[in-house]
Amino acid sequence: PVMGIVLILLSVWVWALYGRISGSQFRSKIAAALEKGIPAGCLVLFLITVKNYWLGFSPPTSQKDALNLSLPFSEGTFVVRAGGSNEFLNHHFPNIRQRYAIDISRNDYMGLIADLVRFLPMSSVIPSGKSDYDSSRNSIFSIWGTSVVSPCDGSVISIDDRWSDLGANSPTPVTALDFPGGNFVDIRCDSRPDITVHLAHLMMESITVKVGDRVSSATVLGRVGNSGNTTEPHLHMEAYNSKKEGVPMLIDRRFLINGSIASPLPLAP
Repeated sequence: PVMGIVLILLSVWVWALYGRISGSQFRSKIAAALEKGIPAGCLVLFLITVKNYWLGFSPPTSQKDALNLSLPFSEGTFVVRAGGSNEFLNHHFPNIRQRYAIDISRNDYMGLIADLVRFLPMSSVIPSGKSDYDSSRNSIFSIWGTSVVSPCDGSVISIDDRWSDLGANSPTPVTALDFPGGNFVDIRCDSRPDITVHLAHLMMESITVKVGDRVSSATVLGRVGNSGNTTEPHLHMEAYNSKKEGVPMLIDRRFLINGSIASPLPLAP
């Protein structure tokens, strides 16, 4: 919304400036008014942006209700691609169940999440003859195939392992809209049995647990894939209560937001 307002104001200003050049008094007056108001307007927009970021940095006032979890990986450095307590930082926020969900990608040794994917068209990194739905193109993403471990001690209450992995940036099939999580594992943590932790977009046939299994923070659940309603390999993680309302998560005592960098803490002896 903020960027939209800025673009509209700039467009009107350019239109008015062109009118000044062409001799239009009406446009000249608009240009003069905008030139006087632009500094103040920019300051207001800057303060709005800071406010939105600041509010998104922390969980809501009900932080005491936040679920304490560990990072669901045993090694590596990861980056949060979506997360926070407002829609400015987290595109999940408008969805009540996914309100505090996070999307996690992995950095390689150069700090990139994918080899050259941000610099080359996807067609230049897709092996010749591969279709849009061919999952081989996912291997350029550092997180592809990374083992996912349980973020808490608890029990497996639901799994789905039947969905094929899509190719990165491929069109979303209709079935993915009905089953957006793709392959997933749901866990009920011992510390908060009223809450479900949902780990989604796992690789097909990688899930190593079954419903009813006991898990700990070291138990491997599966591997990161690209199944469901997703455009690239990553792990989607959310927590929600019996009313299907999103619950804030503290990952290793941190509230992770868009851009947060995280690594797993050493396991207690």
